Amino acid sequence: MPRRLLLIAVLALVAFGVQPHRQTDAQTAQDPSFFALNQSELPDGFQITDSRVAANGAVIEQHLQPGKPLPDGRITGYFLQARAATPTGGASSILSYLASIFVSNNAAQVAFSDQHDFWQNEVTTFGNNAYEEDLGSFFLAHLYTLRDANGNTDSELFFQRGTVFFEVSLQNFGTLSRDQRKALLLGIAQTLESRSNGTPAPVTPTITNTPRPTATNTATPRPKATAKPRRTATPKPTPSRTPSSRAKPTSGAGSNYGHPVKEGLRCKKGHKLVGTRCRKIKP
Repeated sequence: MPRRLLLIAVLALVAFGVQPHRQTDAQTAQDPSFFALNQSELPDGFQITDSRVAANGAVIEQHLQPGKPLPDGRITGYFLQARAATPTGGASSILSYLASIFVSNNAAQVAFSDQHDFWQNEVTTFGNNAYEEDLGSFFLAHLYTLRDANGNTDSELFFQRGTVFFEVSLQNFGTLSRDQRKALLLGIAQTLESRSNGTPAPVTPTITNTPRPTATNTATPRPKATAKPRRTATPKPTPSRTPSSRAKPTSGAGSNYGHPVKEGLRCKKGHKLVGTRCRKIKP
């Protein structure tokens, strides 16, 4: 019994440890353009001037966010900027936000902590001209404002939701009150938060195994060997003696009892040469 309980506890710990990784993988797979707001979702009077996916290089080179450079682990993100114009055509306010998708919740938490440290340092440096503002029930977020001598303000509301870190900024050139600025920033932050909460789970591509053709053992008929024709012995022509054009001598020195005698030969004893033939000497 104790051994079974121990096994159940181990399995529970394994399941608990694996689950956050699955959520991280799902959140990491988000499309950054999912955080692109439409013109109708912006406050009245603001017109979009820039809206695009923000790669890591663009964030650094174009200074798309104030404070420290974002930490390691950022995959990609989305940047949007909109302007409100004055009656004479000048900019009265500039609104922007940067949504950054990180590889894990911890990486996004580091970005959130770094930005908080940055603004704490601003408060220490500028005294009363830099301050944090209350956000009420909007939890796990900070809103800081830096005011210059002319009454212009630079505010940033930043927060983290899962693997996504959001920074919403507003530059106001003396046309909005403190409450108006806060309401504007909160409205954008809540809209982005709803996008984050409603992020659809990534579609895991289904790997379809292409069926391999079934190998059919169909024997390819081999061509039958054609019997080689037997060699037929060509009968050699029987040599036929062609009679010599020269007639055999019947007498004289070319015959011996009817056969020619070769030149220089002598007849045997008891014979004499008559013409070309040896003839027996009569007693």
